[in-house]
Amino acid sequence: MTWTVSRSKRRWGIVLCAVLFACGGGGGGNGGESVLTGSLVLPPANQCAGCSVANRTTDVLALNHNAAPRLVATIETDGQGRYVTPGLNNLLLGSRAVILVASVSQSAGLGGVEEVHGGTQNKDFNVYTQVACQAAVFLTAGDAGNGTACGAFATLDPSLVDDTRIHNLEQAATLIADRVNLSTDVARAACAVINCTFAGAASASAECMAGAF
Repeated sequence: MTWTVSRSKRRWGIVLCAVLFACGGGGGGNGGESVLTGSLVLPPANQCAGCSVANRTTDVLALNHNAAPRLVATIETDGQGRYVTPGLNNLLLGSRAVILVASVSQSAGLGGVEEVHGGTQNKDFNVYTQVACQAAVFLTAGDAGNGTACGAFATLDPSLVDDTRIHNLEQAATLIADRVNLSTDVARAACAVINCTFAGAASASAECMAGAF
């Protein structure tokens, strides 16, 4: 069960897997109400057939340990694919990272994961952030029963999904992003990212990613 192919799984995560914490960077200040904003970047048709980023229902979720991400809000993109979350401080209940995932077709999701710092953080979501987001979900929730090739690994407490780990997951995903089909390849790509980054602890080499995906 991957985040990108099953509509019934969308409530697990916008692991806008943006995990809306758009997986990866983000601006923002210190303190204050946490708000995420940015755009969904429409992939080429050969990577996301029939996809649209306009007026898409998008779930915002908090990562859980050994359990599905917890839905904290549902929003909608505008006609250009832009999104803005509500204030998140009172919704996360101790979680450090949030994921955001939009349903962009009948079989594909698009989002990312982001660590929340307070203030307004800007993050765009694309193919590589979606892969990194799925990796963050596997790492925290586990992937038992998904039929993927991740292999055995210990799950992580969501508090360990910080900017550094997200950066490493996204860096690895960029190395294969042009070959990932959002409807069919995200789980396999996420497993490659997990294996080649040692669960997000280090950067991945191009050689490892080429061999793993």
